[in-house]
This record gives sequence, structure tokens and C-alpha cells, in this order.
Amino acid sequence: MDKVRLLIADAEQEADGKTIAYFEQQKDILVTGNTSDGRQVIQMIRETRPQMVLLSLVLAYIDGMEVLRRLSEMDMEEKPQVLVYTALCSEFHISQCMRLGAMCYLMRPMELSLLHRRVLEYAHRKPKAEPKAEPAPYLPNPHKLNPQLLLTDLLLAMGIPASHSGYAYLRTGVEIMAHQPDQARLITKQLYPIIAQRHNTTPSRVERAIRHSIEVAWNRGRIGRVNQLVGYELLFNDSRPGNGELISLLAGWYREQYRIEAPETAGLGYAEADLALGAAL
Repeated sequence: MDKVRLLIADAEQEADGKTIAYFEQQKDILVTGNTSDGRQVIQMIRETRPQMVLLSLVLAYIDGMEVLRRLSEMDMEEKPQVLVYTALCSEFHISQCMRLGAMCYLMRPMELSLLHRRVLEYAHRKPKAEPKAEPAPYLPNPHKLNPQLLLTDLLLAMGIPASHSGYAYLRTGVEIMAHQPDQARLITKQLYPIIAQRHNTTPSRVERAIRHSIEVAWNRGRIGRVNQLVGYELLFNDSRPGNGELISLLAGWYREQYRIEAPETAGLGYAEADLALGAAL
């Protein structure tokens, strides 16, 4: 049996590159290339002619959905089959990827032996007939009905891994400030201690972890995807915000989605305010 030619486009894998290493060791797989740069994927498809593409939605410069869109517009006699492999999980992402031509949507992490099996299974399926219509436009995100889920999408789309402590701290800070906007003026004295108390850590660690997550997000250059999800220019690639500024921006958006009215906590210390906020949350 001929080897399955596989291109891996992935910026989500662990630093040791175990996904790529695993497939390079398989006798029935030929890895034609790998990249974490979304701009390079289309070029590598043209040059290496893979049979399958294992595609992350989280890529540098352009995301996986844009790769699918551009691939659908390519003039090629035989296009590769695409398996989306990502930690982003929502009806919005799944429906859009399938409409744009993905063969399958796989959630990570997945046992590599099972991922290997899926690649082989889909490699031997007949390609879906391509519609002649124009590529499907982006659909309204159903998570608009659930801001908590869309907040998850935003943070992951920014490139902040859910495994980072800064992800959890930032998420908590946004939810707290959405219900108590006055925390914006007291981020060090009140907001950090509240977050620290909830996560059994110290305020200084909260501050450092959030700052590090913001650095990671802006270095990965995927802020445009966040703006696409919210529908307007909320963040700017060339202007990295501080901790309080980012939390305030995201909290303002979050509050608008929920039409939240802040609880009456004026004059309370942060411990008492946290109790009031906890009731609201």
C-alpha cells in the first residue's frame, strides 16, 4: 500500500513536537511538511501535493478557517482532504469548517494511535463533491447566546492555551469585572486578591501569569480572529494592552452581551465584594 502523504499545519501541539515525530515514524505515512504559519500552508499544498492535511485552527498570521476558505478557491486538479484537529470546540467552528470543506473535525488532545487511524480512514474515502457556489460566508456565532462560551472562544482564538494559569485568571477577572466595573480602578488592591483567593494562589502570581498570557497572545499575532468573532475592532495587533486594560475591554464586551447590571457593592472590601459578585455569578 502506498504511503499516505500528510501535511501537518499545527501551532497547538506541545513544544516537543510529538505529533509530528509520531507520524514521521509511521511506515504508512509520509509527512510532506509541517508548519505553524497559516500563510505557508497553501504554498506547501501546491509544492508538496499532500493527500491529507491535518489542520489546526490556531495558526500564526491566518487561522485554519481562512486556510480552508483559500483552499476552496484554489484551482487544483486534486485537492487534499482536510482533517481539522483543534482544541477549539463550538458549533460555530464545527459548522463553518464543514461548510468550507473539511472532511472531519477532531478534538484535541487525542491518542496519537487513534489520530493515526483517522488519517488512514479518511485518506481512503472518496472526496466530497465540490459545490459550484461561492464559498460560504461566515455565519453568526451561536455563542452570542452564551457569552461564557464565546469568552472561551475569544481567549483560545487569541492564542492563550487553556493550560496556562493566566487563562484561568484572565477569565475569572473578566467575569468579575463584568459584574463590578469599579474593580477597574482597583485592579491591584481588589481584583488580583479576589482572583488569587478563588484560585488558591497569590496576587503577584495572578498579575505575572496574566501579563505572560497577554505577551503570548500578542506574539502569536492572531488578534484579528478575536475581532472577527466579536464583529468589531475590539483589539489591535500593534497595541498590546496592560492587564487591567485588557480585562476592562473584554469585561465591557461581556457585560454588553449579558446586559449585566452591576450589583451594589460600593463601599465593600474585596472579600465582601467577592461574596456579592459570587452571588451574581
